[in-house]
Amino acid sequence: MKENDVGIFLQRTSYSESSVIVSYFTRNHGFQKFIFRGAKKKSSHLFPLNVQELVYFRRPESDLGNLNSAESTMEVQNIPFDPIRSSIAYFLAEVLQKCLTHTEKDHHLFSFLHQQIELLDKSESLSLFPSQFLLQLTFHLGIEPHILDENSNTFNLADGEFHKNHTADPNCSESAAQVILAMLNGETPKVNHELRKEVLNALIVYYKFHIDHFGNLKTKDIIESVFQ
Repeated sequence: MKENDVGIFLQRTSYSESSVIVSYFTRNHGFQKFIFRGAKKKSSHLFPLNVQELVYFRRPESDLGNLNSAESTMEVQNIPFDPIRSSIAYFLAEVLQKCLTHTEKDHHLFSFLHQQIELLDKSESLSLFPSQFLLQLTFHLGIEPHILDENSNTFNLADGEFHKNHTADPNCSESAAQVILAMLNGETPKVNHELRKEVLNALIVYYKFHIDHFGNLKTKDIIESVFQ
């Protein structure tokens, strides 16, 4: 059955000499994987977080469709060409690949991701963008942190709770907890390189606690190096 959808490109893996297996988070069907035959010979614009109009064929009994074409629908100006933005895109795409594998249709999540891609392409302030994205994504995944006291100063990553006067989590200092709390309140605090790195690492550990089989991120070292 031939279908059309809009998808956010996440990942590609080699399938044959000329073809790849690609994964997308789509507007109408959630996480989807396809064989894209001849993709290595086409100008297919398969860069992370690219938003594309998809035309594909899928048999009812198969989890893997056949992608006929993928044409960009969002005119991004900077993500594919700016090394910082493209590094962030690779990082976010890997996170989404790990989190959304079993996700079905979710229009609110798709709209959130679409908006974040636009922000990544246009924003002038990117130093906290990866951490802000991870934090906002928790609300769409149902793993958002809980603030137990408005004067909280520690963040227990395993419990997902902010506390007052508790022993600091070994993976999240009080300083990092305060930055994360400020971001939850819609603020963009100023941080130095070390604190920014600590905040991002704390949120990655948080995902490891709350997303099954999250594991390690191949792009973690890359995203840290671009902000040195």
